[in-house]
Amino acid sequence: MKSIHLIAPSGASLDSKSLLAGIHWLEGQGLTIQNADCVHRVYERFAGSDKDRF
Repeated sequence: MKSIHLIAPSGASLDSKSLLAGIHWLEGQGLTIQNADCVHRVYERFAGSDKDRF
């Protein structure tokens, strides 16, 4: 099975519905999504702290 590993190297997204819809769509295409929790990370305006994004 093919998989995608998500990363959040930069800015946080405040639109979690779109992110989750995208993940569900990818899963519907038969892909396994790894590290999906990264879409929920927020530190100030970033997608997590420097340590989390490394």
